Amino acid sequence: MKNEKGFTLIGVMIALALLGVIAVAFLGALATASHAIIVADEHATAESIARSQMEYVKNQPYIPATDYDPDVPGSGQVTYEILTVLTDIPDGYVICSIDRNGYTVPNAVFGVPWDSQNNQPADTDSGIQRISLIIMHYDKEIMTLENYKVNR
Repeated sequence: MKNEKGFTLIGVMIALALLGVIAVAFLGALATASHAIIVADEHATAESIARSQMEYVKNQPYIPATDYDPDVPGSGQVTYEILTVLTDIPDGYVICSIDRNGYTVPNAVFGVPWDSQNNQPADTDSGIQRISLIIMHYDKEIMTLENYKVNR
């Protein structure tokens, strides 16, 4: 019986443990890769939506803003149209904008008169407005895009 060849219980247990470790590492890498693909897709979709909306706003006529009055809500900023052609926006994506007080407002695009020397909102419209777009996906901020609209 001493000459019999075979596997010992300890040898089999070590082999199974090694297979388990390799399987866990492989599945972890697979999960990380799929998460990276989802995040990359989210960012690509958000960038496409933001750039389309920004281009649409820049092609609209310049609307001068009223002078800022802290007692009048909405003064000192202009509301531009949201691109209605973006009907095929995937579920959960929302176009937001930042108003002159720094608040994020969903389903709106604001032009805020801008003082470029002091890098802050201006009280009167001198022909330049900052447009800040935020693309949200299920209440998570994915991308922010800022640009300026100039009265020419």
